[in-house]
Amino acid sequence: MKLNRVLAASGIALLAVTASLQVLAEPAQKPVLVPAVTAPPAAVKHSPPPSLNHYLDRFNGTILQSFEAGSGLTGWYLETDFGKEILYTTADGARLLDGHLLDAEGVDLRERELFARKFAGVLEGFEGASTVVLGDGDLSLYLVFEPYCGYCHTLVRTLTKNPEVKLHLVPIAFMDEDSEQLAAALLESSDPKAILRELRSNPDSPALRTTEPAEARRAEIRSNNEVIRRFGIKGTPFMAWRDQQGKVQVHSGLPDDETLATILGKVQPVPATAKATRGNTASLNVDMPSTATMAAGARHGSGT
Repeated sequence: MKLNRVLAASGIALLAVTASLQVLAEPAQKPVLVPAVTAPPAAVKHSPPPSLNHYLDRFNGTILQSFEAGSGLTGWYLETDFGKEILYTTADGARLLDGHLLDAEGVDLRERELFARKFAGVLEGFEGASTVVLGDGDLSLYLVFEPYCGYCHTLVRTLTKNPEVKLHLVPIAFMDEDSEQLAAALLESSDPKAILRELRSNPDSPALRTTEPAEARRAEIRSNNEVIRRFGIKGTPFMAWRDQQGKVQVHSGLPDDETLATILGKVQPVPATAKATRGNTASLNVDMPSTATMAAGARHGSGT
């Protein structure tokens, strides 16, 4: 078993948003449902005060946008050594605020505004990606999927048991040198169900590598990887859907049963006139075996 396939059982396989997409280690944490993606505040042109300039110089920062944040604060959407982040300055520009910003109801405004910018177009990005569609229900969810991610397989098995779900797999590749080949084979196969089963039971099986996928399919996987990088998604599984109010929701990591039930209860049903699948897709209904045992970590030792 290769070291880069063995991850802490935190419910999420992690990746760095770099050209090489290397696996990162991170302490175990319970995945959480992030805020709904609402429209971010309108951009307003501001001149950065000295307090912000010091931060930009120290952490190689670039201003992407500034906006009125209320209560005399100015919000700054930045790209720095830490990735995309939001900071605030006071009305006189003398103080820079870095951290959580809670309103009277306890809502973290910084997190809400960061997610609004980061994931505002994530569903459009997934809809334009190359996908494999599992099921034909009215509840449409997108799931970023890595062939060697055991948590992804666990979630796929759970969701495909629900006849109300239509699951769009967005295959990507980062966990091993042959991940791209396996992800491309999943797109290309006339029987993706068989590939998923084999991946779960024996990911090193020669049967998964007997046919080299077309270069066009490999290119689609690389394009999917770029979609993931664009939105700064740092691990799998990662889900996105539209809730019953029409707002985009996302979830990173393997949800527990209670969280998953909450997610499915909030998914906006797809109207009959909108059931045609967008993007490049291979459609099938999957009857995933219920008796497969799932080992902790990214790979699994048995299955049917």
